[in-house]
Parts: sequence; C-alpha cells; structure tokens
Amino acid sequence: MDKNEVRIEPVESIVDSITVYFANSFSIVQRGQHFLLTIGYDHPDGVSVKYRTFALDADGLERLVDAINSLFPEEKEQEETSEKKASSSSKKVCPNCGWENEPSAKFCVKCGAKLP
Repeated sequence: MDKNEVRIEPVESIVDSITVYFANSFSIVQRGQHFLLTIGYDHPDGVSVKYRTFALDADGLERLVDAINSLFPEEKEQEETSEKKASSSSKKVCPNCGWENEPSAKFCVKCGAKLP
C-alpha cells in the first residue's frame, strides 16, 4: 500500500450474530424499469465507502418506502393533520352552520348566511 493511499474499513458491528454495517449515505437512480439503491457510509474525514447497490423494481421500491414509513407513524399522522388544516384554512367557515365554503364565497351554500 502506498504511504499516501488511504484504506477505509467498513464501520461495522456484530448484533445478534449478524454483521451490521452502519450507513449514513444513500443514493437511488432509475435504470430502465429498476431503481438502483446504493448504501454506504461517509466518514467524517471526507472519505466515502459504498457498501452495496441493490436493484429494485417499482413494487420492491414501494414496499421499501412503506416499510420505512411504518417506522414513523406519528410523523405521517402529523403530516395528514397539517394537510387537513391547510386545506380547511383556505375555506371560509360559516359562523352560522360551520359549513366550509370556497374562499371567494360571499354567502354560505348550505344555509345562506352571509360570510365574513
């Protein structure tokens, strides 16, 4: 090995008799009908190690995304709540009956009351 050559070993550990590689670097590109997912590790000294590249079809990619999303269910619920608030905040709510009207409405389409 040249004295200027840097050799980086994978960052790994043994968990339940399985070698586990710690990863913090991911990339995905589409090639035809497959998605190439590359997993690696970026060392603090600026050297990157690419561990493996996996080819996923669209169904496999969807299952991977679903599996990742299932790890964070509370974040998904918060996003859905924020989306509902955003969509309802753009509506004019009738002070008389609570109906959500279009933002440009002058009167409630349900009860006819004048909107603010």
